[in-house]
Formats: sequence, C-alpha cells, structure tokens
Amino acid sequence: MLKMLKRTIKLESDHLNGWKYRVLREVEEYQSLIVNEMIDVILSEGLQTTRKKLHERFYNHYKEKYPFLPSRVIDGAYIIASRIVKSFRERKKKGLTRRINQSTEGL
Repeated sequence: MLKMLKRTIKLESDHLNGWKYRVLREVEEYQSLIVNEMIDVILSEGLQTTRKKLHERFYNHYKEKYPFLPSRVIDGAYIIASRIVKSFRERKKKGLTRRINQSTEGL
C-alpha cells in the first residue's frame, strides 16, 4: 500500500522566477539521470546499499563527471538510489516484482 502524506506546511520563500525555475529543473534532471545510472550499477554489481559503500563507489566518479553540481545533489542521489534498490530487493524477496516484457515495452 502506498504511504500517504499526512501533513503539509506552507513556507514563505523568494519568488521563483523563470531563471530560478529553469536552474532547479536542470538540477532535477541531472539528479534523476544520476539516480537511474546508480540503480543500474547497484543492481548489476550487487552492491551493498549502505551510505558509506555507495559514497565510496559513486561520489568521486560523479563529482568529476558533473563538477558544477553541488555535492549534496550527488549525496542525495545515492541516498535515493539506495532506498529504491532496498525497496526493490524487499519486494523481490516477497515475489511482488515482475519482469517487463521486451516485446510490449515500447507500447
């Protein structure tokens, strides 16, 4: 069952103009790309999902590849990837995962 958000809060912030929005969107796209790459590597290499192991494996590589990104974006990416992989592995143990049929993938 999906978790439900129980509380929301409203915060005041600076106005998000077009330039700020584009910058945040671009950072989000890079982080999404990095997370997907990390998930593929973690699963293909059978890596542990501890924060220390993932930091050792990924941080320097992605810091060199994307030197303009703040380090917290890379840290956040391997934390997100770790959570996704842990969830996948737990669901796989319970038999709740399924394979995507290659012939219907493009539909």
